[in-house]
Amino acid sequence: MENLISDAWFAMGGGGGGGQPASGKDALIQMLCMFGPLFAIMYVLILRPQSQQRKKLEAIVGALKPGDKVIAAGIIGTVVTVKERSVTLRSGDSKIEVSKSAVEATVGEDADKD
Repeated sequence: MENLISDAWFAMGGGGGGGQPASGKDALIQMLCMFGPLFAIMYVLILRPQSQQRKKLEAIVGALKPGDKVIAAGIIGTVVTVKERSVTLRSGDSKIEVSKSAVEATVGEDADKD
């Protein structure tokens, strides 16, 4: 592995041998060629899916209305009231008020058939 890296470095014109030292501009280009693809891969694999998931959850929370079944902080309940920052849920015989940020997902009608 070490030989592969050093061969790639010399192929890109990296210093070491009898050649001239790389200028600042050449060093910047080499660094961009090495780190640019890594940032692109990180964006495609991590940042973009996370952003899409966040937008989907914001849409779900924004569309909450009384009667919706949701999962909030691990509790499955039916939405009773929706306020600016909180949601009141009925779960069993109790009512609880949770923050809208605690809502994780909506539950479909066929989830009760388990």
